[in-house]
Amino acid sequence: MTNGIIGTSGVAMAVKVIASGTLVAAAFIHAAGGPVRVGKIANALSDQDIADLERVAAPDGARPWLILGPDTMNENFVQSVQAYFAPETATPDLRRGQLVWVERRLLTFSIISTAPIPLSPTGQPIWVLKSRGTYAQVAVPGRDFAKIDGDGDINRPFSVSGPIDDDELIRLVRFVRSKPAGPAVKDNRYVDPTVVSLVHGDWPILSVSGDTSMVTVRLRADDASWQEVTLFQSGVKWMVVSIRLVFT
Repeated sequence: MTNGIIGTSGVAMAVKVIASGTLVAAAFIHAAGGPVRVGKIANALSDQDIADLERVAAPDGARPWLILGPDTMNENFVQSVQAYFAPETATPDLRRGQLVWVERRLLTFSIISTAPIPLSPTGQPIWVLKSRGTYAQVAVPGRDFAKIDGDGDINRPFSVSGPIDDDELIRLVRFVRSKPAGPAVKDNRYVDPTVVSLVHGDWPILSVSGDTSMVTVRLRADDASWQEVTLFQSGVKWMVVSIRLVFT
């Protein structure tokens, strides 16, 4: 692993083909360097930190292929990371699998909150499971799924919630990446008016939620803000309903 990138030479995935032709991940073997790490927090973790969070995220011994831990305003008080496990379904255009959020409150957390800090028997902060979900990753032409070049890479996976099937999800993501225009909006709060009038398809998708008729897509602007896009589907065509910029 170098600078958050791991190539196919460092990763081998055994797959089996079922009758429908769907590729299902049967095994995912990591290079000696462990999972891909993306983000300031993830890259600062020690190998022991990674091993500890893996035990919390997957008690059955499964290992994530990607640990994503972006910089946050509270990084000196609490560390939040996402662990992406081997895809359960995979095609040349799409991968889907399990995603886990874990958190570790540092001893300094007591400065900003009176909430308890989970500790090990030796008094060290420990990882706590926060939630589970699913992720998807839609292929970028000419790119390997396993190569994630930093927080701002559109090739990174994103969380998915709601009954969105594979074909619809692929069409939706391709539409978003085409940078469609939204409703004409005049908002003098922004130096760059395109943040509320144009979908920034060159920003990585953080999440997709909704169903086959109405969805909300969040695209990462930076560690502290994202573009939130609401889209409506009429027939097989997606239309942008609204765009707004959200700050944490």
